[in-house]
Amino acid sequence: MFHFISSIIAEITILILVLTDSIHMVLVKSKGGKLNPNALERMVEIEPLTGLRAKNALLRLDFLLSFMSDKHNDLLIMFVNQLRERFKMFNLKNLVDESMLGKYDEELPMLKKYVDLSISTLDYHIHLLGAEDANKWNNGKIEVPQKNYFRSFLLPTYMIIEVLIDTMGRDRAIEFFKFYLTSYIQSRRPEENNFVDMETVYQKAINPSNPESEWVIIRGLLSKAKYFYRNGNCMWIDALEDLHDSEIKYLTCCYGDYEGARSHYHEAVILTMEHTIAQGDPYCSRVLHDTRMDYDLRHPKKEFWDKLDENDI
Repeated sequence: MFHFISSIIAEITILILVLTDSIHMVLVKSKGGKLNPNALERMVEIEPLTGLRAKNALLRLDFLLSFMSDKHNDLLIMFVNQLRERFKMFNLKNLVDESMLGKYDEELPMLKKYVDLSISTLDYHIHLLGAEDANKWNNGKIEVPQKNYFRSFLLPTYMIIEVLIDTMGRDRAIEFFKFYLTSYIQSRRPEENNFVDMETVYQKAINPSNPESEWVIIRGLLSKAKYFYRNGNCMWIDALEDLHDSEIKYLTCCYGDYEGARSHYHEAVILTMEHTIAQGDPYCSRVLHDTRMDYDLRHPKKEFWDKLDENDI
């Protein structure tokens, strides 16, 4: 009797494994992008103060101060003072003055109380771009190495997390940062988007008219409701190679993708992400699930991603 039951259990186990594997059969896949070992040195054109990244740095900080005032008002002044001290450590040149902030006033209610933080944020932005020469940063568009561009919006977030940790302790700070970032992305969600379905997302991604990317990505469909992609390199993480806290790098570079998927595509779209280069994996694995069609959120196992061999495509 025991052997009979054991045999039945073994057969059921095999069946479950077969069914599990069949869930992640690839309908279609393709490879895009070309690795450029000199990508970070490539020059890119930006607008130091009038560009989107500079404005976003102020918007994020303003939202963070408001969010902290609402959730942890007792820690707000401590955080502000810690942030001031952190900016002092950089010995920033005084490039921006209050008169340059006028166009942002209506969108930055909290920073009106802390004008010095607005100025330091933009001075830091210019510093990270390597554009502190007066003839560069305030003279329209300039060219900077792509590494500087990436660091200009990644390092401020990394620093904010460090200051939050100094203010409230690591575990509490990370929990708070996740809550804040999700709420911020929700607050910026467009009222309308053009999302149709995952098949359309895939077709747009492989459109031959797209400029060739320096991100090497294998993408495809597991079903009409599941679009997967695996990137084998991450230039953002490459730009932060001098920083060693993998958890903070993950929060800086990756965590916003969860809510970003819902905001960019549709509120019914959920992202699963099990492997990230930020945390030491050899690739990043992601699946976008259209839960209007299928609410099975199981992420393919590591073996699935390992077998997406670029040479077989």
